[in-house]
Amino acid sequence: MKPDGVEAPVGPVLGTPRRARDRARIALVGAAAVVVVGVGIGLAGHGFTSPAPSPSPRTSATSGAVASASAGPSGTSGTLPPPTQNTGLGCTPVRLGVPPEILLGLEPGDPRSIRGTPATATGTGTDAPAWPTPGAAGALRLSAGTTISVLADQDACMRYVVAEYLPGAPGVTLPYPVAFRTVNISPPRSILPLGQLPSGDWVVRVVAYFSTGSSGDDGGTVLERYFRVINSAAPVPIPSPLATPAVACAPPPPGGVPPSLVLAGARGGPVEGTPGAATPPLVAVRIGEPLEIRVVGDACAIGWTLTGSQPETGFDTQFDQEQNTANNPFLYAQNRWALHDLPTGRVTVGATIRFSADVSITRRWLIDVAGADVPSIRIATPTGTTVPAIQSLCGATWAFDVGASGFEFCGASEVPDGLPVLSVPPETPLRIEAPGWTIRTWGGSCGRLDPAANGQMLSVNGCDLGGWFASGLVPIPGPAVFLPRTTGPLVRLFVQAERNGTTATVVVFLTVLASP
Repeated sequence: MKPDGVEAPVGPVLGTPRRARDRARIALVGAAAVVVVGVGIGLAGHGFTSPAPSPSPRTSATSGAVASASAGPSGTSGTLPPPTQNTGLGCTPVRLGVPPEILLGLEPGDPRSIRGTPATATGTGTDAPAWPTPGAAGALRLSAGTTISVLADQDACMRYVVAEYLPGAPGVTLPYPVAFRTVNISPPRSILPLGQLPSGDWVVRVVAYFSTGSSGDDGGTVLERYFRVINSAAPVPIPSPLATPAVACAPPPPGGVPPSLVLAGARGGPVEGTPGAATPPLVAVRIGEPLEIRVVGDACAIGWTLTGSQPETGFDTQFDQEQNTANNPFLYAQNRWALHDLPTGRVTVGATIRFSADVSITRRWLIDVAGADVPSIRIATPTGTTVPAIQSLCGATWAFDVGASGFEFCGASEVPDGLPVLSVPPETPLRIEAPGWTIRTWGGSCGRLDPAANGQMLSVNGCDLGGWFASGLVPIPGPAVFLPRTTGPLVRLFVQAERNGTTATVVVFLTVLASP
């Protein structure tokens, strides 16, 4: 429940009457993907398209009201819930098919409140009428950051309101309307605070559904109006979003219903997310697969949080987040999110994606992440003798040219059992090899096994075996070679190697006895 008795719909709580035929879509904040023309600000190249203008409904020849017996207002679809018989909170139910007027202002009695303009019933055949543009002389003029409200005449009970907007200044366009609010008002009220518009010159479209206080009202009693709102003294260009989408923003589904989310890139194809607390089905994936969460239909979100958790290891991460608490539709726009730096094992992935102030969706996936290939490390003597080094029980990491990455979660590099033993004279140069891979970085140390530390290595002073560390994976200038120490027979090596666009890092162990 939000302040003032207003609550946002959850999922497809409300749509429009079943008889609604208008095909316009309420544009969720993915309309942050914008195109500015005629003002010298070109935003082409940000992956945005320009679909046909959003259609407006046909209206009554007399009052402009759209009742349930005619084509419903544009911007919503589906079926309205049964009308509430709740008389509302300080408001009056209306007669079926006789909606009162609505105003846009700050509060009841405010002399600045304005009445709206009906939709213009122009256009023929399949061509939908364009939005009317009320004159600037009759605009609601406010200072930036002012909250505006929908005010029902005669204290009438509104039970559902859809609001969206487009630029009002000549020559400034968006590909489709920006979603402002989609609100299920419970209990019904005569006043609905919409919030704050971005600074600029806007045409705000409001569709208000009224409560009749009786049952059997199929579709409700509806009114659609357009308002001019100017809250900036100077023209404000439409900004480019700080975060641009992976692919061009598409119009969102109509009616304030959020689109679905899928996990893409898994070998079995896209997997739809699971709502609520139900356990998602297990999805087998492999580190290196380009996994991402996608919005079905590519509508753009204005805010998002993507998380991953693995309780058995304590792994907890945030893959991506843009909170956008002000719900600024021009700040961020995204429709695909890569899942990077995944741990091996079972991981619960959660995604909460917000498309407007009132429209969001949360979904979860359970993925079983398998590791990728790692180099087999061996140690070679000058005489050609080789022994394998044994990989640590955990701690491998991977990075791929496609941008994917992952790791084995590891609290500490545990020493595996059954290490091979290499006996050589002191000061014998030993070469690290990774057949089929190119070593880019390495480092080594030596010590002893600590029986009291659960298989951990106990470092010994003076047991640094050297290494090669360079930024940007600069190739090592020669073979990776170290000299064993008599004081530390247990050798630990960190090796990073590359093959065909895959970079893998492993920690390996072996025992080297350096004695005459």
